[in-house]
Amino acid sequence: MRRRQSRRGKIARATALCYQGAHLDKYIYMPIKDYDKLAEQKLIKACRMGAALQISTERPTEGTALNTIRAGLIRELLLGTEDCNPPARGLYIQGAWIIE
Repeated sequence: MRRRQSRRGKIARATALCYQGAHLDKYIYMPIKDYDKLAEQKLIKACRMGAALQISTERPTEGTALNTIRAGLIRELLLGTEDCNPPARGLYIQGAWIIE
């Protein structure tokens, strides 16, 4: 008996195949030492310690110098760098404003 494949499974697989590697060319790679915003430095420190990062207990309504994190840094930390490997459970960030 053949198992039926759900529609959601087909969509998820198709999406993964379409985006796999197609979007990597638009990212600008920066070493983690070049991320100089306060929230980014806190995230790097939390990643090295394997701890969660709580910038604020409330959801921000706009980005400021104290709560902005670039998405490229999160990507680099999740992939692992020479001096910082993410914890097995991943990164936990609360109260940050994430920009591209």
